[in-house]
Amino acid sequence: MKNIILYSAFLPVFLGSCVFFHINNDFDVTNGYYNNNSTHNIYIQEYYLKVYNYSKNNIFSENGKIIEKESAAAGAPAADFYFNNLDKIIFIDTDTRKFLKKISAAEYFKILGQPEITVKKNEDGGNITYYNYYFIITDDFLNVK
Repeated sequence: MKNIILYSAFLPVFLGSCVFFHINNDFDVTNGYYNNNSTHNIYIQEYYLKVYNYSKNNIFSENGKIIEKESAAAGAPAADFYFNNLDKIIFIDTDTRKFLKKISAAEYFKILGQPEITVKKNEDGGNITYYNYYFIITDDFLNVK
C-alpha cells in the first residue's frame, strides 16, 4: 500500500512535464506616445498615486521627460498597471520654464482616441498585437501662441 501511495505521488511530477494542450502564444502590447506638434519645447511631468515601492508604501511617484518641437516620446501608459494610478499630467515650456497646462488622467485618456494597430509574428509562432495610442500636443491644446 505504501508503494502505491509513493508511486502515485510521483505521477504528477512525471506528467507535469508533458504538454497535452496548445499554449496560446498571442500577446497584446499597449503603448502611449506624446507627439509634440507645438511651437514649444515641452517638459511633461506625469503624476501617479499610490504606487508600491519596496522601501516605502503608497508613495507619490512622478516621471518627467522633455519632448522637443516636432518630436515624439513615450507617453503615460494607455492601459497597464498604472492605468488606475495616473492622477494628472502637467506641461511646462522648457525654454521659459513657464507652466502651460495641467490635465487630469480622465482628460488624457479621452483625448487619446483610436489606437494605431500593428500585428507582428513572435518567435513562438504567435502574434504580438501592438496598440499604439498618440497624444498630440498642439499650441491650441496648450492655449498658447
